[in-house]
Amino acid sequence: MTIDLKNNLVVSRTFAPLSRVASANGASLDLKDYVGDVLAVIDSGLATAGTLPTADFTIEDSANNSSWTANTAALSAAFTQVTDAAAVLQTRNIDTRACRRYVRVVFTLGGTDAPAFPFSAHFLGQTKVQ
Repeated sequence: MTIDLKNNLVVSRTFAPLSRVASANGASLDLKDYVGDVLAVIDSGLATAGTLPTADFTIEDSANNSSWTANTAALSAAFTQVTDAAAVLQTRNIDTRACRRYVRVVFTLGGTDAPAFPFSAHFLGQTKVQ
């Protein structure tokens, strides 16, 4: 079997790269045209403000793109909480067989004194050959 990554690998941005000062939900990804696992990529810098800032990232899934549930069973491992100690790049495989049709990244900000974290999040996956 030949895999044509050049023409079938898709990168979808769920969070644009910028510093965030509030928890937020990322843009959703419709898995209907993907085959195999999808890779979730979180690229976080050092916290830019706040006292004891933390950033938590989770994956949620949905059957209808409006009602969402956390889905840690679909991940190869949970995301590690990000603190202000170091910038991190995290990747996790998402088992599309263990998900409903839509997935998204959820960002939860913690800390006091107006914490802020710069980060971006993307999905990478292979689409079905047409």
